[in-house]
Amino acid sequence: MSLFRGVKEGLLVLASAVAGLCNRLLGNRASDTFSILMYHRVVASRKQFKPDISVEAEVFRKQLSGLLEMGYVFWPLDKLIDFYNREIQVPPKVLAITFDDGFMGVYSYAWPILKELNIPATIFINTAYLDNNGAIPFDQWGKKHQDSVPEKMYRHLTTKQCMEMLGHGLISIGSHTHSHQDFRHRLELFKEDLQLSIDYLNAKLGIKDPLFAFPYGNPRLGFATPEDIEAAKNQGVNCALNTLAEPVTNGISPFHWGRFNVFYWDSAFTLGGKAGGWYSFFPRLWGRLFGKQIPNPTCNILPEGFQKKPTIPHSDNIPELISIIIPSYNRASHLAHALESLVEQLTDNRFDYELVIVDNNSTDNTKEIVMQMQQKYPIPIHYRLETVQGDGAARNRGINEARGNWLAFFDDDQIAAPTWLSELWQAAKLLDSRIIGGRVKTDLPVEEMQKHHPYIRMSLREIKLSDYYHPYFGNIFPGCGNALVHRIVFDKIGLFDTGMTVGGSDYDFFIRARKHGFALWFSPFALIYHHTPSERLEPAFLKREAFIGGGPVMANLDLKYKGFWKTTLLATARGMKGILYHLPLGIGALIIGHKSMALAHQLRLLRITGYVWRTFFEQFPQLGRRLLPDRFMVFPRAGSHSPPKKQKIDIQ
Repeated sequence: MSLFRGVKEGLLVLASAVAGLCNRLLGNRASDTFSILMYHRVVASRKQFKPDISVEAEVFRKQLSGLLEMGYVFWPLDKLIDFYNREIQVPPKVLAITFDDGFMGVYSYAWPILKELNIPATIFINTAYLDNNGAIPFDQWGKKHQDSVPEKMYRHLTTKQCMEMLGHGLISIGSHTHSHQDFRHRLELFKEDLQLSIDYLNAKLGIKDPLFAFPYGNPRLGFATPEDIEAAKNQGVNCALNTLAEPVTNGISPFHWGRFNVFYWDSAFTLGGKAGGWYSFFPRLWGRLFGKQIPNPTCNILPEGFQKKPTIPHSDNIPELISIIIPSYNRASHLAHALESLVEQLTDNRFDYELVIVDNNSTDNTKEIVMQMQQKYPIPIHYRLETVQGDGAARNRGINEARGNWLAFFDDDQIAAPTWLSELWQAAKLLDSRIIGGRVKTDLPVEEMQKHHPYIRMSLREIKLSDYYHPYFGNIFPGCGNALVHRIVFDKIGLFDTGMTVGGSDYDFFIRARKHGFALWFSPFALIYHHTPSERLEPAFLKREAFIGGGPVMANLDLKYKGFWKTTLLATARGMKGILYHLPLGIGALIIGHKSMALAHQLRLLRITGYVWRTFFEQFPQLGRRLLPDRFMVFPRAGSHSPPKKQKIDIQ
């Protein structure tokens, strides 16, 4: 490696790390952007031969899994282009995956991981080298090492492999020109070569009007000039991606979209920094210092005011069936109000729905309330009894009984807005997502809620992440009081964990869903109201809820997925935060007489205490029982649960 190249690589690593740190501390620089990641060669290992422009398969898996855990979602390029054409703003934290050059390693090593994580991608191939046995002519590393490395590291994809990936549905194939030459100052040759590639894709793979990415692709170095872009448009391609390392701003034409090159040293942390817009200054600075400057072409910017809440056009297809699942335990009076709000949902004739009420062994008149509703309303209303206690068991029974492919989850102490279900359904269709969560308000007057600190309002179940569609991120997940989930999710990852009998089974389910590549989306328009009786406003109730129902639940989940030692480190860090941050701020709030803020910090301290205690109890259960009264001993040991498999039960 030359000194110049080594210095540049070192600076790239440093810039990536700084970008990741800025993104972690400050968040995205802009909320109206999305990003496209560009891979080339994917290999089993780099240890022996260290091919350039390559990422190891295990690193590739960690990059994508880490981005999923950070709340990023992956869309196909076709969907991004469709949003542009329909003048719809792409939500934040959206990424697209592309592969240039069509190396066979994409099929051998990347494709299985993409299938496992349910992530779409586009592969830009050089059609001249389909089914070629040797190294790709422009791949200098492949030509040098083809006699000593596996063919998967240097060969181009075959037609059969492309057809297999296309048939699955996650992968799209685009053009990277026919021969991958340097077409600078050779416009006519570029036109001929691109047309040959388009004809090849149509004849061999049945692809018309393909996606397109420029080879080499840096506009500043003359590889994607305005004349080249205009020529590509005239050839009939749907986009013309370049390699400018910048996020894409909503409204910029897909013929000017840039991409971030992914390197072998990248992690989800650094890729998040790139997607967050904190990295782009470095390539621009490098280009100014060492590269030829070509002004950016004028981009076609759409008018301001993208639709924040786009609508889905009517379809002539048979309406889909949504099953609303409502577990209930000894809340007959609340259940009646909840059902009344559900039987009056507005569907606009776009879908049908049914109610499945699961009585979790109530001792009140829950069954009579449901029977009365069955006689009063034409909506299909089903009553089922589940004697195994726990919200997980009750929801699993509802899933097994439901007839719909879409399953909406609702609690028995809530009121649904008339458009609640239609907003969830519309978001699922628009975002092509299998999981949608919604907004929760309390039924208290606005002036009453404004008296309370935001953390107290959150403790009262108030949920408002944003005013627009947004992926759930970090440790924030939907709740099963307001969520729409497609049945395919349960078919793939199983049902709710019935071992989590006192809370957390919904968070556990959504953690597993994210790990399997299902995007979790929030809709601010799908609104429900949570009933808040007066006793829930009492400090004593909030404190007990924070200690028992907050920290221990999250500790139980961390123990299950991160193990004891990582959770112990987290407990230690959170304990220090409680002592150094929440304790002094809580005391300060008491001194100045700000009771709501003081209570909020006290609740945070109790939640942290509950988390620390739960972690401690996992290692020393006998001592934990001695230190706390029996009424606090509500959590089984972590790590032993496994979600039950789906068992279909015939509806009687």
